[in-house]
Amino acid sequence: MSETIPFEVQEKLLLFADELPADKRSKFIQTVTREVFTVVEDHPRTIIYAALGWVLGEIIDQLLTFKLPFKDIFICLTADCASDLGAAAGLVTGFIEDRKAIAERDQMSRVVAKGIKDALGDSHEKK
Repeated sequence: MSETIPFEVQEKLLLFADELPADKRSKFIQTVTREVFTVVEDHPRTIIYAALGWVLGEIIDQLLTFKLPFKDIFICLTADCASDLGAAAGLVTGFIEDRKAIAERDQMSRVVAKGIKDALGDSHEKK
């Protein structure tokens, strides 16, 4: 399996594969991996925005964590959750942007297909 698929996802896929007959496991893993990469290719903003949100959250977590003077106690004002929230916000934002781009691409495909169909329909009528 590719190293770009998160380890937790790889583990779950292998658990699912273990439930299949031995001769079907390889095909299952290949199909799922191919489909995951198709989704990733169709949603590049989702991945990028999630990563940027996580990085921004990590920075905020670090900025809002400080040590109490004269004590060995650290206070984290974000409860060390800003990175998770940032990743989630980036994921949602990126997914919305990707869906808009896909909808626009699909709409343009339909317009072009209709134009070709209409143009070919006119040329067939003239013959």
